[in-house]
Parts: sequence; C-alpha cells; structure tokens
Amino acid sequence: QTIAGIQYEKSNPSNAAHKLSRIAIYGKNHPYSKYKTTESINSINIDDLKKYHSTWANPTNASLAVVGDVKPDEIVKELEKYLKSWKSGKTPKIEIPSAQQLPKGIYFINRKGAVQSSIVASTLTVPYNNIDYDAIKLASRVIGGENGRLYQTLREKYSFTYSPYAFVTSTKYANRFSAVADVATEKTDSSLAVILDELNDLKNNTPSKDEIKRVKTSYLGNYNMSFENSMNVATIIQDGDFLGKNINEIKNFPKKIESLTPSDITLMVKNFIEPENLRIIIAGDPSIL
Repeated sequence: QTIAGIQYEKSNPSNAAHKLSRIAIYGKNHPYSKYKTTESINSINIDDLKKYHSTWANPTNASLAVVGDVKPDEIVKELEKYLKSWKSGKTPKIEIPSAQQLPKGIYFINRKGAVQSSIVASTLTVPYNNIDYDAIKLASRVIGGENGRLYQTLREKYSFTYSPYAFVTSTKYANRFSAVADVATEKTDSSLAVILDELNDLKNNTPSKDEIKRVKTSYLGNYNMSFENSMNVATIIQDGDFLGKNINEIKNFPKKIESLTPSDITLMVKNFIEPENLRIIIAGDPSIL
C-alpha cells in the first residue's frame, strides 16, 4: 500500500515540487528534507520495526494527555494501574543539524506535456518555539489563508488558479514558509509575478486594519471551534509539550494573535518572508522555461 502511494505521488507534479522545496530550504542531508522511496520502504523488515519500537516507545520518551469528564487524581491512579508494567528505558539523544539552504533561484522540474505548472515559493523561517513564530503564522494567512491575498488575486481577479494558498510548517527545529499555486501552463510566469508582487507589497506597505481584523477573525474562529473536539484539545497540549511551548503560552495564544498589529505583519514579511530570499520550485512543461 505504501509503495502504491509512492507511485501515485510520482505522478503528481505538486508533490514533486514540495519535495524539492524541502531539499532547497533545509539542505540535501537534513532530516526534514527526507522522503520515502520504493527502495527505502522495501529495505525495512520486521526486525527494524521491533528495534524502532524498543528504542523509542518507552515511558521516558512519552507524554500522555487526557481530556474528558475525569478527575485528575482518579485518572492518574487508573493510568498507573494499567501502565505499571510498561518498562522504562533509555532513548538516544536527537541531534538535528542546522538547515543548509541551497542557493537562491528557480529550480525547475521537467514535466513534459503537463497542462499545469506547480509553483512552490519557499524560504526558511524559525523554530516552533521562537517568539515570532505565531506572528509569522498570521502573516502567512494574510498572504494565502482563506480569502487571503493570493486567493483575491490569483483566483478572484485573474482566474489563474482555483485554490492558491500559503503556509508555515509547524516543526520543532526549523520551519519554512511556502506560497503555492497550481496554474495553467501559459499563466506560469504571470502567476509567479503576482506572488512576488503581493509579498513585496506586504514587505513595503503596511496592510489595513480591516484586512488584518478579517484574517484574525477567520483564524481564531476556526481555532476556537477546534475546542469542541476533545482529541484536538489533547493534540494542542501534546504538540505544545513536544515542540517546546509551555502551557501559559498555549492558553494565551488567542490574546497574542489579537495583539498583533498591521505593522507586525509587515515586519514579519520583511524579516522572515523576504521575497529576495525565496527558493522557487516550478514543476511543469519545459516550454515555460
């Protein structure tokens, strides 16, 4: 099943563009740039799985979140009762190298005969627990969130694509910003120009208060709705623990987003999503070169 999935991914130019984007931003040898292949999957045997489990799945390397109609003292006793036979063990220290970006420029993936081009324009940002991470996240939503600038221009104004978007990854040691669009082949250069124009506009001109308020309302509305689901609450707590944010930062997240100003968005683009630093990946027909 996994190998069948890999074969499908190979047929998708967008997947190829995202893979190359990770390599361009983190470097060829960084763990975040790795991806599975038919060869790597075929090389795994049952002993590898057992070794992985015995190495990593132990109490010294685990956390547990419980969300529901429970009392802390009672649930802890229950957990201790059922997990007491789980043997502790040592886990290796994880050493993650620094990201080593490939040179700036356009990286082209030849997809002869493709009727669309996949554009992924990326740059390196900050680790998840960095003080500016949440502000960068909001800036990415101004650029390419629901009804963001790329949606308003690439889709609504020019009809170059159906669903452009932008995002910042949420990983522990390093992250990347990406603006993404799958566009008609003949609109590739025009679409890339629009993406760069929007980023430069946010870099050089402070957005309006109304625009930022609209983005905040959508962002926090979806975030607050996620608390209706207990599993999502547990995930937020677990992610904070693993990625290095304390519980007070998690509790105050909505207030922090609300406190961000239009000038903060411009500053984030200027400092962390600088258009001049983009590594631009394009997968498409060679005629567009």
